[in-house]
Amino acid sequence: MNRYRVDTYEPDSLEHRAPVTTELLNPRLDALNQFLIRSVIRAANTKEQVREVALGITYSNALQLLQQAETLSHLDAVRANSPNKTIHVSFYEAKDSTIPPDENISRERLFGQITLSPTSIFSKIPTYTDSMGNIRPRRNVTLERDGESLDSETHPLYWALNGQPDRFWIDDTATTNQSTQIVVGLPPGIRNEINRITVIPFPSRACLVESLEYRGPAGYRIAPGFLSSLNPVRAHFAPGTFEDQIRITLRATSVHVGDEYRHLWGLSSINAAIVDYASSGIAYSKVSAIGSDTFSRITSFSADYFVDSSISISQYAAPPVEFALTKTDGTVVYSSTTNRFPLATGDQPVSLTGSPTVLYLKTTLREPSNRITPLVRNVTFTYE
Repeated sequence: MNRYRVDTYEPDSLEHRAPVTTELLNPRLDALNQFLIRSVIRAANTKEQVREVALGITYSNALQLLQQAETLSHLDAVRANSPNKTIHVSFYEAKDSTIPPDENISRERLFGQITLSPTSIFSKIPTYTDSMGNIRPRRNVTLERDGESLDSETHPLYWALNGQPDRFWIDDTATTNQSTQIVVGLPPGIRNEINRITVIPFPSRACLVESLEYRGPAGYRIAPGFLSSLNPVRAHFAPGTFEDQIRITLRATSVHVGDEYRHLWGLSSINAAIVDYASSGIAYSKVSAIGSDTFSRITSFSADYFVDSSISISQYAAPPVEFALTKTDGTVVYSSTTNRFPLATGDQPVSLTGSPTVLYLKTTLREPSNRITPLVRNVTFTYE
């Protein structure tokens, strides 16, 4: 059964024999007026949300079809250009429940990466709940788009700052490959540092995050480790002095909707924070040989990772990032600290005994210094 919540107005009864005075009548008229105003606002708010959802569904479906076509094309290209048997470990994928549990690891599947687990997170964007029950950024949070100040009461881009997944911003008035620049102004905080920024396009791949910057004492700087992407972006970097502004550049995506070709930007979340992390952690992933193959030699091994440090990982006594391939009994068959890393195709292969069909990838992360987490996006190796 569907149930709907409605607000009803039930005025206090007036005794018909009693004298009706202004003092008695005005409060009741004011209450009725406020009720009618709130009803109109709530109806407008509901209409806005319905339109948002309709746009989100329409563009999500179209972009999903586009992404599937791109993925199939990419897989065909990899198969055609890879003479070796290749294993690719992606952290977009769910963790296999049959392998050892992670220790102090955050699997950020939305962003396709792993990091050390946060022990505390302090967002730089303060919020409040308005009279309609909506969570909004406080009025000392400002937005500019292409140099124009946006009204915090009416502009839907402010929904991207509320820290909630239920509201978002879509603008389908763009032209082909048009870029737009957004500046988020934040109130000064007790801790004037920042080490994590998040930007989530919506619908999926709705726009390209071309640039992600924050303002420091010397002006704007690119968030260390940032890579331009159509996917959700979360940059982790060494704490930097933060002068209360984030600047984001988005490029419009083009997609067919029915017989029309539309160009759009869209966001569901922007966030900035100072984060503390666990000092170390271990992530496990399961890798299986293709078909009826077995692993006899590792012929190459590489990883896409980032550590915001000027010191090479090879110079640490305990590296901030360490990779190992192990048998299921824990026997190490390849290690980035004792074997060549990265291991190139022309290097001496690493031989395995016992012809295993399953290996575990063990990824160890360590804080190189306070409030810095390494992050790993993926690992790739080839075998015979």
